[in-house]
Amino acid sequence: ASEKTLGERFSTAILWVLDQNERARLFYETVGWVHDGTSKPMVIFGRDATEVRYRKDLDRGRAEGSSNR
Repeated sequence: ASEKTLGERFSTAILWVLDQNERARLFYETVGWVHDGTSKPMVIFGRDATEVRYRKDLDRGRAEGSSNR
């Protein structure tokens, strides 16, 4: 679903990404996601890893769109 469509029903989106995945983290930050400081440990294929949480405000587009009217 598009961000605009999701923004009609939800105000915030979250996603988790591996802490060491710098390429993905840079991509998400470039398109407006913000690391909110939350992390959690996990195990992947028997190895310890850490995920970090990103948030994105979805209703910002609605507020900007309404100011253009």
